Amino acid sequence: MLSLIATWLFVSSIPVQSPDAQEVDLLSISPEVEQFVEFHVNRSGSPYNRLHQLFDAVFEKDALHLVYDNSRTRTALETFQERRGNCLSFTTLFVAMARHAGLRMRFQEVYGIPASFDEREGLMLVNRHVNASVVIEGRRYVVDFNPRVIEWLEYSTRLISDEEALAQFYNNLGAEALSRRKGKQAVDFFKKSLNIGPTAYSWANLAAAYSFMDDLERAEESNLEALKLDRNEPTAMLNLSQLYRRLGRLEEAERYEGKVERFRRKNPYHHFRSGKAAFSDGRFEEAARHFRDAIKRKSQVDEFHFALSQAYLELGELDKARKSLDKAHQLARDSQRRARYSQKIELLASLR
Repeated sequence: MLSLIATWLFVSSIPVQSPDAQEVDLLSISPEVEQFVEFHVNRSGSPYNRLHQLFDAVFEKDALHLVYDNSRTRTALETFQERRGNCLSFTTLFVAMARHAGLRMRFQEVYGIPASFDEREGLMLVNRHVNASVVIEGRRYVVDFNPRVIEWLEYSTRLISDEEALAQFYNNLGAEALSRRKGKQAVDFFKKSLNIGPTAYSWANLAAAYSFMDDLERAEESNLEALKLDRNEPTAMLNLSQLYRRLGRLEEAERYEGKVERFRRKNPYHHFRSGKAAFSDGRFEEAARHFRDAIKRKSQVDEFHFALSQAYLELGELDKARKSLDKAHQLARDSQRRARYSQKIELLASLR
């Protein structure tokens, strides 16, 4: 798998109005978009060349001057017209343009990573990460617009339908509406997402919206629906624990708190994130412990071993750092990352 990675100019969120929860055509493009593709892409060229020509036109040559803006998720056409968007917005535009260039580009969900929790009004929401994928001559190419993709190359993925991508679009709009304290609008968007394709995390997000509106009965029902689809959905369990404490049902609250804690202990990515947080705070012994715990639970992720090597390096344990770096190099699945680790190994050797 080869990943093409874009670099973005980030801007702070700007308050905007989301559209009403109406039907949208997520992938519709205009003649102007079609002309852009046809100008920059030789549609008679090989699929590989078309992919790179399109990627270069959009990002390397910066012909569109796109700006990363996480204030609102946009359709493909809105993203092109406004020249701004978040990861799902850019992915949607790229998928639409790639298909016009004759490529069988698909949406792909990255899962297995820890849920990206966003705390709002004491509630927890979750959005899943989506990128674009295409198979050319038996090799999969991934176009990802999140700078963290380097950390995610080992994570599990699955191709999703356009309908599932549309459900994620409405899920994003719901989270954005709730961040602006528009509970009724958030409920409408989450329901729209669920009508297209029920998912555990959309049910959990709907429950968060109901909790925000003090409709605790529907919040409980929605969280329980989430757990019917995925008994380990962490957002639903966490929100239920908070809801039951709010209702004074302490025994049930403690039961779900225990489930959340057990889920976290078993999740290697939770330990990885905890290790990175400890590392950033200069708590290197604690960071190393978390990275070792992550490796115990999933030993074939090179990023875990690389992170552990950096913790050992800060602790002055050069032999252990070299061993972990060697393991990261051994596990790396692409030349870019192997080269990165090789440079680190050479630098480490010079310290002896």
